Amino acid sequence: MYWYATGRNRLLGELPGAYLIREQRWIPRRAAVLHPPADPVFSETGHWNSTSC
Repeated sequence: MYWYATGRNRLLGELPGAYLIREQRWIPRRAAVLHPPADPVFSETGHWNSTSC
C-alpha cells in the first residue's frame, strides 16, 4: 500500500491500488485486503490518523 501527502496538514491519502512485488504488477486495493462482501467502497484518506471513543 502507498500513502501520499495531500497537502492538507497531516492528512494522508492512500493510492487505490496495491503493488504485488512477486508478480510485479498493480491490483485494486480492495482485491488485496479482505472486506465483508456487503461493505461499501470508501476512501481510506486520513483514517490512519483518527481515533474513536
